[in-house]
Amino acid sequence: MFEGSGLFDGSGAVDEGGSGIDPFDDGGDDDDDGGDDDDDEEEGPFFFYLEESTGYMQPCLSMLAIIHTVIAFLCIIGYNCLKVPLVIFKREKELARKLEFDGLYVTEQPEDDDIKGQWDRLVLNTPSFPNNYWDKFVKTKVLAKYGDIYGRERIAELLGMDLASLDVSAMTQEKKPEPESGMLSWIISIDIKYQIWKFGVVFTDNTFLYLVWYMVMSLLGHFNNFFFACHLMDIAVGVKDLRTILSSVTHNGKQLMMTVGLLAVVVYLYTVVAFNFFRKFYNMSEDEDEPDMKCDDMMTVSQISCGFTDDIT
Repeated sequence: MFEGSGLFDGSGAVDEGGSGIDPFDDGGDDDDDGGDDDDDEEEGPFFFYLEESTGYMQPCLSMLAIIHTVIAFLCIIGYNCLKVPLVIFKREKELARKLEFDGLYVTEQPEDDDIKGQWDRLVLNTPSFPNNYWDKFVKTKVLAKYGDIYGRERIAELLGMDLASLDVSAMTQEKKPEPESGMLSWIISIDIKYQIWKFGVVFTDNTFLYLVWYMVMSLLGHFNNFFFACHLMDIAVGVKDLRTILSSVTHNGKQLMMTVGLLAVVVYLYTVVAFNFFRKFYNMSEDEDEPDMKCDDMMTVSQISCGFTDDIT
Protein backbone atom coordinates (compact mmCIF):
# COMPACT_ATOMS: atom_id res chain seq x y z
CA MET A 1 0.00 0.00 0.00
CA PHE A 2 1.10 3.56 -0.68
CA GLU A 3 1.61 6.03 2.14
CA GLY A 4 0.89 9.71 1.69
CA SER A 5 -1.05 11.21 -1.19
CA GLY A 6 -0.01 11.82 -4.73
CA LEU A 7 -1.20 12.63 -8.23
CA PHE A 8 -0.15 10.52 -11.19
CA ASP A 9 -0.88 11.09 -14.86
CA GLY A 10 -1.85 8.17 -17.10
CA SER A 11 -3.72 7.45 -20.31
CA GLY A 12 -7.17 6.32 -19.17
CA ALA A 13 -9.85 6.80 -16.47
CA VAL A 14 -10.30 5.09 -13.13
CA ASP A 15 -13.69 3.82 -12.09
CA GLU A 16 -14.60 5.67 -8.88
CA GLY A 17 -17.13 3.03 -7.92
CA GLY A 18 -14.44 0.41 -7.47
CA SER A 19 -16.14 -1.99 -9.87
CA GLY A 20 -12.82 -3.42 -11.01
CA ILE A 21 -13.03 -2.16 -14.57
CA ASP A 22 -9.61 -2.13 -16.14
CA PRO A 23 -8.69 1.47 -17.04
CA PHE A 24 -6.52 0.11 -19.85
CA ASP A 25 -9.42 -1.80 -21.49
CA ASP A 26 -9.62 -0.74 -25.12
CA GLY A 27 -13.36 -1.40 -25.28
CA GLY A 28 -13.14 -4.29 -27.73
CA ASP A 29 -16.64 -5.57 -26.78
CA ASP A 30 -18.30 -2.25 -27.61
CA ASP A 31 -20.09 -1.59 -30.83
CA ASP A 32 -17.97 -0.59 -33.75
CA ASP A 33 -20.51 1.99 -34.97
CA GLY A 34 -18.68 4.83 -33.23
CA GLY A 35 -15.44 3.80 -34.84
CA ASP A 36 -12.38 5.86 -34.42
CA ASP A 37 -14.36 9.03 -33.60
CA ASP A 38 -15.50 7.67 -30.22
CA ASP A 39 -12.00 6.49 -29.37
CA ASP A 40 -10.57 9.92 -30.15
CA GLU A 41 -13.13 11.66 -27.98
CA GLU A 42 -12.60 9.32 -25.00
CA GLU A 43 -8.82 9.46 -25.11
CA GLY A 44 -7.27 11.84 -22.59
CA PRO A 45 -5.32 11.96 -19.32
CA PHE A 46 -6.56 10.10 -16.28
CA PHE A 47 -5.35 10.49 -12.71
CA PHE A 48 -4.61 8.12 -9.85
CA TYR A 49 -5.20 9.44 -6.34
CA LEU A 50 -3.17 7.52 -3.76
CA GLU A 51 -4.34 8.08 -0.20
CA GLU A 52 -3.08 6.86 3.14
CA SER A 53 -4.01 3.31 3.95
CA THR A 54 -4.13 3.82 7.71
CA GLY A 55 -4.47 7.59 8.21
CA TYR A 56 -2.09 7.80 11.15
CA MET A 57 0.46 10.22 9.66
CA GLN A 58 -1.51 13.47 9.76
CA PRO A 59 -2.84 13.05 13.34
CA CYS A 60 0.66 12.19 14.58
CA LEU A 61 2.19 15.24 12.92
CA SER A 62 -0.56 17.48 14.31
CA MET A 63 -0.09 16.09 17.81
CA LEU A 64 3.69 16.53 17.66
CA ALA A 65 3.27 20.10 16.40
CA ILE A 66 0.94 20.91 19.32
CA ILE A 67 3.38 19.39 21.83
CA HIS A 68 6.24 21.37 20.29
CA THR A 69 4.30 24.64 20.54
CA VAL A 70 3.36 23.95 24.17
CA ILE A 71 7.00 23.26 25.04
CA ALA A 72 8.09 26.47 23.30
CA PHE A 73 5.49 28.43 25.28
CA LEU A 74 6.60 26.83 28.55
CA CYS A 75 10.19 27.81 27.74
CA ILE A 76 9.09 31.45 27.56
CA ILE A 77 7.17 31.15 30.83
CA GLY A 78 10.14 29.50 32.54
CA TYR A 79 12.55 32.14 31.27
CA ASN A 80 10.21 34.89 32.46
CA CYS A 81 9.98 33.40 35.95
CA LEU A 82 13.60 32.34 36.43
CA LYS A 83 15.86 34.47 34.23
CA VAL A 84 14.03 37.78 33.75
CA PRO A 85 14.48 38.82 37.44
CA LEU A 86 18.21 38.16 37.05
CA VAL A 87 18.31 40.22 33.83
CA ILE A 88 16.55 43.13 35.58
CA PHE A 89 18.90 42.81 38.58
CA LYS A 90 22.00 43.00 36.37
CA ARG A 91 20.62 46.00 34.48
CA GLU A 92 19.72 47.85 37.69
CA LYS A 93 23.12 47.02 39.19
CA GLU A 94 24.92 48.32 36.10
CA LEU A 95 22.87 51.51 36.09
CA ALA A 96 23.30 52.08 39.84
CA ARG A 97 27.09 51.60 39.65
CA LYS A 98 27.43 54.01 36.76
CA LEU A 99 25.18 56.51 38.51
CA GLU A 100 27.06 56.36 41.82
CA PHE A 101 30.70 55.94 40.81
CA ASP A 102 30.86 57.41 37.28
CA GLY A 103 28.31 60.16 37.79
CA LEU A 104 26.39 59.18 34.67
CA TYR A 105 23.45 61.52 33.97
CA VAL A 106 24.95 63.92 36.55
CA THR A 107 28.44 64.86 35.42
CA GLU A 108 28.14 63.43 31.91
CA GLN A 109 25.38 62.36 29.57
CA PRO A 110 25.20 59.24 27.37
CA GLU A 111 25.80 59.66 23.67
CA ASP A 112 22.88 60.27 21.37
CA ASP A 113 23.36 56.95 19.56
CA ASP A 114 23.53 55.05 22.86
CA ILE A 115 20.02 53.60 22.82
CA LYS A 116 20.60 51.64 26.02
CA GLY A 117 21.74 54.72 27.94
CA GLN A 118 18.86 56.82 26.66
CA TRP A 119 16.37 54.14 27.63
CA ASP A 120 17.79 53.85 31.17
CA ARG A 121 17.16 57.56 31.67
CA LEU A 122 13.45 56.68 31.77
CA VAL A 123 13.75 54.79 35.06
CA LEU A 124 15.89 57.20 37.09
CA ASN A 125 13.04 59.25 38.55
CA THR A 126 10.68 56.35 39.20
CA PRO A 127 9.92 55.50 42.84
CA SER A 128 10.34 51.76 42.16
CA PHE A 129 13.99 52.02 41.09
CA PRO A 130 15.95 50.11 42.26
CA ASN A 131 13.57 47.20 42.73
CA ASN A 132 15.64 44.02 42.30
CA TYR A 133 19.01 45.54 43.18
CA TRP A 134 19.90 45.09 46.82
CA ASP A 135 21.20 48.63 47.48
CA LYS A 136 17.98 50.60 48.01
CA PHE A 137 19.83 53.75 49.11
CA VAL A 138 21.75 54.34 45.90
CA LYS A 139 19.75 57.50 45.16
CA THR A 140 20.51 58.86 48.61
CA LYS A 141 24.22 58.14 48.10
CA VAL A 142 24.23 59.92 44.74
CA LEU A 143 22.45 62.92 46.27
CA ALA A 144 24.96 63.08 49.12
CA LYS A 145 27.96 62.70 46.79
CA TYR A 146 27.02 65.16 44.03
CA GLY A 147 24.44 67.37 45.76
CA ASP A 148 26.88 69.96 47.10
CA ILE A 149 28.59 70.36 43.73
CA TYR A 150 25.72 70.25 41.26
CA GLY A 151 22.85 71.29 43.56
CA ARG A 152 20.60 69.13 45.68
CA GLU A 153 17.45 70.34 43.95
CA ARG A 154 18.80 69.42 40.51
CA ILE A 155 19.91 65.95 41.66
CA ALA A 156 16.64 65.34 43.49
CA GLU A 157 14.65 66.29 40.39
CA LEU A 158 16.80 63.98 38.27
CA LEU A 159 16.29 61.05 40.62
CA GLY A 160 12.64 61.77 41.38
CA MET A 161 13.26 62.33 45.10
CA ASP A 162 11.41 64.54 47.55
CA LEU A 163 13.84 66.55 49.66
CA ALA A 164 11.27 67.00 52.41
CA SER A 165 11.04 63.26 52.89
CA LEU A 166 14.78 63.11 53.57
CA ASP A 167 14.42 64.87 56.90
CA VAL A 168 15.77 62.35 59.38
CA SER A 169 13.85 63.72 62.31
CA ALA A 170 10.59 63.53 60.42
CA MET A 171 11.31 59.99 59.36
CA THR A 172 12.00 58.87 62.89
CA GLN A 173 9.06 60.65 64.54
CA GLU A 174 6.33 60.08 61.99
CA LYS A 175 5.07 56.59 61.35
CA LYS A 176 4.35 55.64 57.78
CA PRO A 177 0.70 54.87 57.15
CA GLU A 178 -0.14 51.31 56.23
CA PRO A 179 -0.98 50.80 52.55
CA GLU A 180 -4.62 50.21 51.73
CA SER A 181 -5.63 46.76 50.61
CA GLY A 182 -7.84 46.18 47.60
CA MET A 183 -7.75 45.77 43.85
CA LEU A 184 -8.15 49.49 43.13
CA SER A 185 -5.32 50.51 45.45
CA TRP A 186 -3.12 47.81 43.92
CA ILE A 187 -3.77 49.09 40.39
CA ILE A 188 -3.09 52.68 41.45
CA SER A 189 0.18 51.66 43.14
CA ILE A 190 1.61 50.16 39.93
CA ASP A 191 4.59 52.16 38.70
CA ILE A 192 3.71 52.42 35.00
CA LYS A 193 6.95 54.11 34.01
CA TYR A 194 9.06 51.45 35.69
CA GLN A 195 7.03 48.66 34.07
CA ILE A 196 7.51 50.22 30.62
CA TRP A 197 11.27 50.34 31.21
CA LYS A 198 11.21 46.75 32.43
CA PHE A 199 9.38 45.55 29.31
CA GLY A 200 11.89 47.40 27.17
CA VAL A 201 14.77 45.63 28.90
CA VAL A 202 13.13 42.23 28.55
CA PHE A 203 12.16 42.62 24.89
CA THR A 204 15.70 43.65 23.97
CA ASP A 205 17.24 40.62 25.64
CA ASN A 206 18.71 38.31 23.00
CA THR A 207 17.71 35.08 24.73
CA PHE A 208 14.13 36.22 25.18
CA LEU A 209 13.91 37.31 21.55
CA TYR A 210 15.26 33.93 20.46
CA LEU A 211 12.60 32.11 22.51
CA VAL A 212 9.87 34.32 21.02
CA TRP A 213 11.18 33.63 17.51
CA TYR A 214 11.28 29.92 18.36
CA MET A 215 7.62 29.94 19.39
CA VAL A 216 6.51 31.99 16.37
CA MET A 217 8.15 29.49 14.02
CA SER A 218 6.42 26.70 15.93
CA LEU A 219 3.03 28.38 15.50
CA LEU A 220 3.62 28.94 11.79
CA GLY A 221 4.54 25.27 11.51
CA HIS A 222 0.87 24.39 12.07
CA PHE A 223 0.09 26.00 8.71
CA ASN A 224 3.20 24.84 6.86
CA ASN A 225 5.50 22.13 8.21
CA PHE A 226 8.52 23.64 6.50
CA PHE A 227 8.64 26.34 9.19
CA PHE A 228 9.83 23.65 11.62
CA ALA A 229 13.08 23.53 9.64
CA CYS A 230 13.98 26.90 11.20
CA HIS A 231 14.39 25.16 14.54
CA LEU A 232 17.54 23.50 13.25
CA MET A 233 19.23 26.78 14.20
CA ASP A 234 18.87 25.55 17.78
CA ILE A 235 21.88 23.32 17.05
CA ALA A 236 24.05 26.40 16.54
CA VAL A 237 22.71 27.96 19.74
CA GLY A 238 23.12 24.81 21.83
CA VAL A 239 26.69 23.94 20.75
CA LYS A 240 29.28 26.19 22.39
CA ASP A 241 31.70 26.27 19.45
CA LEU A 242 28.98 27.16 16.96
CA ARG A 243 27.61 29.77 19.35
CA THR A 244 31.04 31.40 19.41
CA ILE A 245 30.99 31.59 15.62
CA LEU A 246 27.55 33.21 15.67
CA SER A 247 28.62 35.74 18.30
CA SER A 248 31.65 36.69 16.22
CA VAL A 249 29.33 37.49 13.32
CA THR A 250 26.63 39.29 15.32
CA HIS A 251 29.06 41.20 17.56
CA ASN A 252 29.63 43.79 14.86
CA GLY A 253 26.05 43.72 13.65
CA LYS A 254 25.80 47.49 13.39
CA GLN A 255 28.85 47.70 11.12
CA LEU A 256 27.51 44.86 8.99
CA MET A 257 24.17 46.58 8.54
CA MET A 258 25.88 49.82 7.59
CA THR A 259 27.99 47.93 5.03
CA VAL A 260 24.85 46.40 3.52
CA GLY A 261 23.29 49.87 3.35
CA LEU A 262 26.37 51.22 1.58
CA LEU A 263 26.20 48.33 -0.89
CA ALA A 264 22.55 49.17 -1.61
CA VAL A 265 23.51 52.80 -2.31
CA VAL A 266 26.27 51.73 -4.72
CA VAL A 267 23.90 49.38 -6.56
CA TYR A 268 21.32 52.15 -6.81
CA LEU A 269 23.86 54.59 -8.24
CA TYR A 270 24.97 51.98 -10.78
CA THR A 271 21.31 51.40 -11.69
CA VAL A 272 20.74 55.13 -12.25
CA VAL A 273 23.76 55.37 -14.57
CA ALA A 274 22.78 52.22 -16.49
CA PHE A 275 19.16 53.33 -16.82
CA ASN A 276 20.09 56.71 -18.27
CA PHE A 277 23.15 55.99 -20.42
CA PHE A 278 23.36 52.27 -21.24
CA ARG A 279 19.82 51.25 -22.20
CA LYS A 280 20.92 49.78 -25.53
CA PHE A 281 22.80 47.02 -23.71
CA TYR A 282 19.60 45.80 -22.06
CA ASN A 283 18.29 44.09 -25.21
CA MET A 284 16.96 40.54 -24.88
CA SER A 285 15.98 40.05 -28.53
CA GLU A 286 18.08 38.07 -30.99
CA ASP A 287 16.52 39.92 -33.93
CA GLU A 288 18.09 43.30 -34.54
CA ASP A 289 14.99 44.51 -36.40
CA GLU A 290 12.68 43.83 -33.45
CA PRO A 291 14.51 44.74 -30.23
CA ASP A 292 13.15 43.62 -26.89
CA MET A 293 14.35 46.22 -24.43
CA LYS A 294 14.34 45.25 -20.75
CA CYS A 295 15.19 48.67 -19.39
CA ASP A 296 11.68 50.05 -19.00
CA ASP A 297 11.94 50.70 -15.25
CA MET A 298 14.50 50.97 -12.50
CA MET A 299 13.39 47.76 -10.82
CA THR A 300 14.27 45.61 -13.85
CA VAL A 301 17.65 47.29 -14.21
CA SER A 302 18.42 46.81 -10.51
CA GLN A 303 17.52 43.11 -10.71
CA ILE A 304 19.84 42.64 -13.68
CA SER A 305 22.59 44.62 -11.95
CA CYS A 306 22.33 42.45 -8.82
CA GLY A 307 22.49 39.29 -10.92
CA PHE A 308 18.94 38.10 -10.22
CA THR A 309 18.48 37.56 -13.95
CA ASP A 310 21.06 37.14 -16.70
CA ASP A 311 18.91 36.96 -19.83
CA ILE A 312 20.66 39.86 -21.52
CA THR A 313 21.94 38.96 -25.00
